[in-house]
Amino acid sequence: DVHRFWPFALRRFVTPVAGFYACDYWLGNEIERLGLPPPDGARLDATTDVAPFASVYVQAAFVPHFASTVLPRLRAPVVLVTGGWELPQVERSNYTDALLASSRVACWFSQNPVYPPSRKYRGFAYGIHHESVAAFARALLRPPPAGPRTRFALSHHSKHRMNGWMREGLPVGPRLPIDAYYDLVRSAAFVLSPCGDRCDTYRTYEAIGLGAVPVVNAPEALYGPGLLGGSAVFFDPRRP
Repeated sequence: DVHRFWPFALRRFVTPVAGFYACDYWLGNEIERLGLPPPDGARLDATTDVAPFASVYVQAAFVPHFASTVLPRLRAPVVLVTGGWELPQVERSNYTDALLASSRVACWFSQNPVYPPSRKYRGFAYGIHHESVAAFARALLRPPPAGPRTRFALSHHSKHRMNGWMREGLPVGPRLPIDAYYDLVRSAAFVLSPCGDRCDTYRTYEAIGLGAVPVVNAPEALYGPGLLGGSAVFFDPRRP
């Protein structure tokens, strides 16, 4: 039953909306906008009494509100997670600088990080598409493809206007139904995983989850040590 599986999967797969389900408190509007199942955590506002070192997820568009209104009222440090499926992603600003400097933020994990990794700041995986978790689970449960992984899978993606330069000169395969695409990934040794409308992308995690190695043109420093666990190959398309 897909309708029963989806809430279960969103709590167990890393997706762009995983922060809503992984954290004790959350601040954002994607739950309502995307019609997502309600999280187990509590909605956060300026009057919420947050426990020390509780985990708090803040959707990217709400980071300025959190930094200016909620953070000053916190009585104890929290573990902060930021991200979101819809743009904008978190961008460096006076608000993010204030979060990084604040003693009320014990540590901070962010999708598409904007600061170098440190003891306080780390990247957070973008994960697989939240609408594709059922198809991804089906792919995990199907018998493995026969024979060795000898194929190199092209990217089966659309062009994004925001950073088309990141895809210049890269081959593009035909658009496939999701199950056929996942079967292609399962049969490949390597999967081309260029940036989309932001540097981190579903394809990278789909490939790793299905046993292939993603070939990524995002900056390796974006991920920091350990986020991909040595599971990806990085390249710069502007250098031969």
